[in-house]
Amino acid sequence: LMIKVFIFNGSLNENSITDFFINNFLEKLYQNSEIEVNTYYLKNKMINNCIGCHRCFQCKKCLLDEKDSFNKIRDEMLNSDIIIIGTPVYANNVTGYCKTFIDRITLWSHIFKLISKRGIIITTTYNSGLDEVNNYLYKVMSYLGLADIEVISHQLNKDNIKGTLDEINFIVSKLIMNIKTNKKLKFSKFSEESFKILKEYYVSENANNNEKKYWEKTGMFSWESLEKSIEI
Repeated sequence: LMIKVFIFNGSLNENSITDFFINNFLEKLYQNSEIEVNTYYLKNKMINNCIGCHRCFQCKKCLLDEKDSFNKIRDEMLNSDIIIIGTPVYANNVTGYCKTFIDRITLWSHIFKLISKRGIIITTTYNSGLDEVNNYLYKVMSYLGLADIEVISHQLNKDNIKGTLDEINFIVSKLIMNIKTNKKLKFSKFSEESFKILKEYYVSENANNNEKKYWEKTGMFSWESLEKSIEI
């Protein structure tokens, strides 16, 4: 079984506790299947900040992609089966690097570009902010179309490391089993609510024309829901 995994690590410290749990997750995957892994760390991949030009919405292309090779990152995500986003908590939020990454793929949240891929969230903190960050990333993944989203969190001054490692082992085992048995994907309520709202918007006269064309081209207007889309 070949499973391709894309990992974005928003940690600014290569040897952080976030790295530790991401690497443990990958080790568990390696024990169960042959996988191809793509990782992006701050130290080896510079990502330019979104400049708010709205070109991605208007033309479906980011002007910055060719400057920092972000198109390569997009391709890696689109060719993956599992998307992992890991980040420590900074001031009750994701790291700045993680936010920059999310800003650059914002267009995809309007067209569910990552539909049918599975999502994994890995977050760490010393004291607080896990709920805020987990809720934020869960919504981001939902709006991107990711399914079967799992959340792994660790609070350094409270949680037992062995307990978190056991949780990782459980989630990886369930993930592999679901893939092997081709279990039907489950989309979150945020995904389905967003799909309904956007569908109503894109049939209106005020809709963004390029995004509307994408919906028409992919047949999304004929979908009753995201769940029903995978049955077509």
